Amino acid sequence: MKRDKHHELCGRYPHLPSHHVHVACQDSSTRVKSFNKLRKKGLARTERPEVGRVSI
Repeated sequence: MKRDKHHELCGRYPHLPSHHVHVACQDSSTRVKSFNKLRKKGLARTERPEVGRVSI
């Protein structure tokens, strides 16, 4: 997932340094993993993960 999104975002935002894209991909994959753990335990509040703040 990280590799595919990294290439997609680098193509969409060529003016951003690739490090920023890499960190955004890492952050999103960490959030998804955490959400999946909570969902398996039955502690997730929603059916899909929600993002409160977005910054690029």
